[in-house]
Amino acid sequence: MKISLETKNLQELNKSIFSKISPQKKYRSNPKTVLNRQSICANLYDWQRIKHFLELGGSGSNFINYVNSAPKIYLVDIVTPKYSQRNLCYINCDLNDGIPFKKEIFDAVFAGEIIEHLLDTDKFLEEIYRVLKPKGTLVLTTPNASSFINLYKWLKKDQFVHNDYKIDQNGHVRYYSPNALIDQLKSHGFKIIKVLDTPNIANIFKNSFIRKTVYCIRRMLFPLRGMHIIVQCLK
Repeated sequence: MKISLETKNLQELNKSIFSKISPQKKYRSNPKTVLNRQSICANLYDWQRIKHFLELGGSGSNFINYVNSAPKIYLVDIVTPKYSQRNLCYINCDLNDGIPFKKEIFDAVFAGEIIEHLLDTDKFLEEIYRVLKPKGTLVLTTPNASSFINLYKWLKKDQFVHNDYKIDQNGHVRYYSPNALIDQLKSHGFKIIKVLDTPNIANIFKNSFIRKTVYCIRRMLFPLRGMHIIVQCLK
């Protein structure tokens, strides 16, 4: 993908970057995907208590297919999703400009792999806190700057794997370690419930029990070294 030098503002640049998102693929139950990022995040919500759910920047994700109940789902992104669902309401918006809803109307928010794309992350977290109801749940994920893969890349090239030098990289402008992300969330009033990471080696095993066991052992020996950070918190 080529980005024109005539790009005049951040919104146009974001659209040109994210328009390369591949079409949505329908999720099918597969034992090899039990421990992927979306399934881990979906298990952090109490879906029976959620009536209004907000996903931020999820046009290219398949998280919606892991929702095991039927809340009203609102999706805010700069790119139109390539899929539709009966209970899905899409709002076109650049999240750098804020979240276009009144305060305290959502029971839960999911921000999967979006905070690293934004320039003003403090404003982003302030906006999430504003639209969440009291005791509402936020699950946020982002690439892990402290992952084994990043540390290996640092030793090999003196450059983290997510700090791609190419202009058509995925628009990453922020990189977090678990502790840095926790500190920022706390500074905006969120109460941290769980901090997890995603499995790397575990998913090579086809047996579900072995896969989960390997994941648990790795997390006990080397906590928070997976490719992505997952934080569950409450307002």
